Amino acid sequence: MKVTSVALACALLIGSSFVRAGLADADVIDRLHIDPNTGQTLLFLRVDLPLTAEENEYKFSHKVSTYVHFVESGQLRAKYPQAKVDSPIVFSFIFETPPPANVVPKLRAMKDRLRVRGYDVQMKVFDEKLNKLIDLDLP
Repeated sequence: MKVTSVALACALLIGSSFVRAGLADADVIDRLHIDPNTGQTLLFLRVDLPLTAEENEYKFSHKVSTYVHFVESGQLRAKYPQAKVDSPIVFSFIFETPPPANVVPKLRAMKDRLRVRGYDVQMKVFDEKLNKLIDLDLP
């Protein structure tokens, strides 16, 4: 991920001028960035609720479905024609808190399903002590 993308992700988390949608707004794309040089699309999803409750897991799953539908229904390219067709779309999930151990296998499986569909997937968590995003270790 480029430095600008990390800056966008950090701003998304701390809520600067970006929409603070999150999981409660299941039908909203939290943040979208298209690299002006490559046309690669980066879709940020803010995971602002802990995935310790089954209800929040459902909200997360529903929101991911919204993102997939946004891309696969043609809405992305209709609204943003500068998004390149031949460039992989990246879903970047930004967790405010690390997911619990019992949820990690589900996240891994979801990541695999998205990759099979042709998406690149990033999962990051904001570390307040380090004041930066770190990769979740989900091979």
